[in-house]
Amino acid sequence: STETDIYSVPSGKTALIKTITLVNGNASVETVNVYIMKSGSASRMIVPKDYQMGAQYMAVIDDEFTLEAGDKIRGVAATASKVDYTVHGVVK
Repeated sequence: STETDIYSVPSGKTALIKTITLVNGNASVETVNVYIMKSGSASRMIVPKDYQMGAQYMAVIDDEFTLEAGDKIRGVAATASKVDYTVHGVVK
């Protein structure tokens, strides 16, 4: 599977990410990976590799991240259409 952008910090802005919530809407286990990619750098995992989300399970990543313009939150799911996400924070 290929990493997909979940959120990109707009030009000229800084984002303080408070939580990222993932919901597995599938009736079976989904494998997910979530990354932070600083502008011009490689992606870095923020959850254990190949994290197994149970059927109908919700996971909350409550570490705070400060991201600069061009930085991204990226994700991969075994069945992308079955995993929903929300990103909560403040953009300045």
